[in-house]
Amino acid sequence: MSVHIERARVEPGAPRPAADRHRLVPRIRAAGIVLTAGAVAWAIGTLAAGDQMDQDVQPLENATSMVFLCGVAALTLVVLATRASGPRKGRTFPIVELALLAPAMLWSVFAFVYPEQGVEPGWMLALDMCWPLSQLCTIVMGAAVARVGNWTGFLRWHLLLAALWLPVMIPFKNLAGTVAFTYASAIWLVATYGTLGLRLALRPADTLAGVRD
Repeated sequence: MSVHIERARVEPGAPRPAADRHRLVPRIRAAGIVLTAGAVAWAIGTLAAGDQMDQDVQPLENATSMVFLCGVAALTLVVLATRASGPRKGRTFPIVELALLAPAMLWSVFAFVYPEQGVEPGWMLALDMCWPLSQLCTIVMGAAVARVGNWTGFLRWHLLLAALWLPVMIPFKNLAGTVAFTYASAIWLVATYGTLGLRLALRPADTLAGVRD
């Protein structure tokens, strides 16, 4: 009697097995908690800095912005793990986002060493550019999540809405001034990223709709 063994083929876009689903749930909850904490922390740091944000680096605002970036990184890992931005090429978006967040965080670290504007070394400017680039990449990633539709309900659009902070808040700051910007930015962060984190923490299954039981 002959025995034929065939190699199982798993397509990159195929749903994850139920075992993977259960392993992902604690990670998604933890990421949601970190994201909410980061959004609230940076909102507080922004309000505390007030009109001094246009001056030298404010230690509290800088520190809380790092916590926020950690939350965005945790969120990005969830997008990657749940294939929310799609298989194959869709996975490029969260990978690029993580690659941009790393130097953006490094800028915040070195900003404590060079807090005064105009005295930082040239290589810090390259790190600084990664911050707005990471925000732009978040918009692209959010659009991909909305297009793919693996996240259910409003969660499908929640990330894209949160990511619009950059194109909305920067023009608002130029028009309304720094003080008004700090309040508007704090409200936006808590109302979008903060609530997104809560949804991940409380309803992680909404990110796993495309995974079979």
